[in-house]
Amino acid sequence: MDEDATLVLAGAGSGKTSFITAKAAYLVKAGMRETEEILLLAFAKNAAEEMSARVEARSGVPIVARTFHELAYDVIGIVEGSKPALADHAADDVAVSALIKQILKDLVHTLSEVSKALIECFAHFLIEPKTESDFDTKHGFYTHMEQQDLRTLEGDKVKSYDELQIANWLYEKGSNTNTNPTTSISFREMGGVTIAQIFA
Repeated sequence: MDEDATLVLAGAGSGKTSFITAKAAYLVKAGMRETEEILLLAFAKNAAEEMSARVEARSGVPIVARTFHELAYDVIGIVEGSKPALADHAADDVAVSALIKQILKDLVHTLSEVSKALIECFAHFLIEPKTESDFDTKHGFYTHMEQQDLRTLEGDKVKSYDELQIANWLYEKGSNTNTNPTTSISFREMGGVTIAQIFA
């Protein structure tokens, strides 16, 4: 339990955070390590806060988990004697989202290969298709499909992944697949950014 390093490889929701926090709590409760000897790192701030809370709940000892950025910022401060000023949008998610949208818009309007890459990304890689073999029963698969809101690049709702791929392929090749010309384009939102917003 006291290895020099532990690598945990697992999918989303499989318990990676639980495993790491349990190990940290065990090391402290067993007296094998002091809290200042344990470094817990996470990518996101909310994940770091969750790790800290879980360790304290398990061990009764507060161990502060940090983000990689926070650690690096402190290291720079120690080495350089002072911490650099952060950009205005560094702690503002709305400002970061707006900045990313603007950067993408600028790239799309100046580099054709960027617009092609974005269309390809939205067309083929945003949704992970599931088949009947991913479910225990056919009913489970059909229930899953009924709950999906599959939208083509033109904003049309389709019923299957195959139909989605075909419609998006036709769109990429320059064929208008919209069966209702009066329908306004309503591209699928992903991560706060839509194709419509980027190409506007």
